Parts: sequence; structure tokens; C-alpha cells
Amino acid sequence: MLMSSDADVNAEIAGLQAAKRRACVRVLESDVSKGIVVMGRLGSPIAESGLTIQSQISKVTRALQESWQADTNRQDLVPGERKVDWLENHLRHSPSKIGMSFERKMIHRALVLIENRRAAWQKKILLEHGDPDKYNRLAVTNKQAGDCCLVGPDGMVLEAA
Repeated sequence: MLMSSDADVNAEIAGLQAAKRRACVRVLESDVSKGIVVMGRLGSPIAESGLTIQSQISKVTRALQESWQADTNRQDLVPGERKVDWLENHLRHSPSKIGMSFERKMIHRALVLIENRRAAWQKKILLEHGDPDKYNRLAVTNKQAGDCCLVGPDGMVLEAA
């Protein structure tokens, strides 16, 4: 259960709902206005499964591919463009806010890369997880051994790679 009024939590709820259990944990109950979600019971992180790293990678790859089938035509998902705008703003203004200086060439290069990315933006988008690390993939208790579900999606939609 997540309890927060944080917009990130609301985006996670939207991501889980959009996935409709496609390789993601089941949403039992949620209240976006309160930032609360009750998720189905899962097992231990896949990192503690005893599977080889290669087997873990194979299972998470399968889970991600399945999660990419989610419905991305939802208003409550965060468009990737908004994340890009945030990153650009962060690069332009954070160094001075925290009293640090960075090489202007480095900041300029990052901003050029952001603009290049925007120019090449594709129309096909997928539900993006963000960080499917070994502790964001939990064992499914009622499926075959070693299957896993993703937890904590960013609730963001980004272009397909």
C-alpha cells in the first residue's frame, strides 16, 4: 500500500491500472484522490529467488514485453514530453539554485541532446516502468516458479525504442 499525496504515486497507480495485470502487480483497491493503492500479495524479490542472473534477466525481459501491451490512451498517464521538459528545466536552473557550477559546455551539450531527442520523437508510445531492478520484480505466488510481476511503474508513457 502506498500512502502519499505525491503526483508520482498517482502516476504509479495509473500505470498499474493501465497495465491491467499485464506483468504488473494486481490493484485490489485504489483512491487516486488520496494517493492510496492496495496491491495484490506477491512473494519475495526475484533477486532472492536463487535463479541465475541470466534467468532473472530473461524473466524481467518477458515481464517488460508483456507490460508494454498496456493501454496507453489514458489521460492519467504522464507523457514522456513532460519528463523531458522537467529535465531541461532542471539542467537550466538547478546548478544556480544549489550553488554549484558546471561547465557550460556540458550543460549546453545536454540541452542539445534534449532538443535532438524532441526532434526525433516517435508517435508509438509504450507504458514505461522506469526502474525494473531486482527489487522491483517480485515473485508471483500463484504462477509457475520464478515468474515475476513488476511493481512501482512510473506511470509514464514514452516512445518505443
